[in-house]
Amino acid sequence: SQCHKAADAMMALANEAVSGALSLLFDYQTAKEDAVTELRNCVEKYEDAINDYMSQIGRCPLSANDREELVYLQHCVCDIERIAGYSSNILESVRKMKKKDIHFSKEAKTELCTYCDIILALMKHAMGYLESHSQDDAEEAIQLAHEQDCMEKRMLKSHKRRLKKGKCSVSLGFILADLLSHCRKITEHSLHVTHALPPILPAQRRYPETLR
Repeated sequence: SQCHKAADAMMALANEAVSGALSLLFDYQTAKEDAVTELRNCVEKYEDAINDYMSQIGRCPLSANDREELVYLQHCVCDIERIAGYSSNILESVRKMKKKDIHFSKEAKTELCTYCDIILALMKHAMGYLESHSQDDAEEAIQLAHEQDCMEKRMLKSHKRRLKKGKCSVSLGFILADLLSHCRKITEHSLHVTHALPPILPAQRRYPETLR
C-alpha cells in the first residue's frame, strides 16, 4: 500500500538521521550536523502527511486484516518519528562535547564504535521487518538488543575504571550516560516496529534489562 511504502521511506530517513548523528561522535563536521537536522525535519513532514492520509483511510470500510495493518502502521509512524527524534538528542550531546572541548579516550571510542554498530544493525533489521514482516529480522533485532545490553554494561564498567584512574572525567560520564539512554530508547522504538515490544501491552517476555 501507499501508506506502507511511505512508512518504509520514513524509516529509511530515520535510520539515516541516527547513523549521521552517531558518526558525529567520531568525526564532527558542521555539514553533517546540518544534514542530520534536515533528515529529522523530513521525518516530521512524513509523519504529518502519513497520519493525515491514514486518518482518512480509517474512516472508510476496511476488512479486519486491513484495519489491523492500519493500526500497526499508525504505531510504526509514531515510533519512527521518535527514533528520528533521538538523533536530535544525540546531536545535543555532540554539541556539549564540542562546547566543553572534551573527548572520549581511544578505548572509549573503540567501545562506543562497537556499540553504535549494534544499534545501526538492529535498526536495519527493524526496517527489514517493516518492509516484509520477516520473522528472521525480528529475531535478529531481539538478539542485537541483548548484545547492546551486554555492551552497555561493559562500557559503564570501563568508564568507572577509567574514572578511578583519572583517565576520564565526570562530565564525559554524564554525556556517556545520556548517549546510552538515547540509544536504549532508539532500540525500544525499533523493537516496537518488529512487534518484539508491543507499544501498548506491557512486556511479558524477558528482554534485556535496559529495555524494561
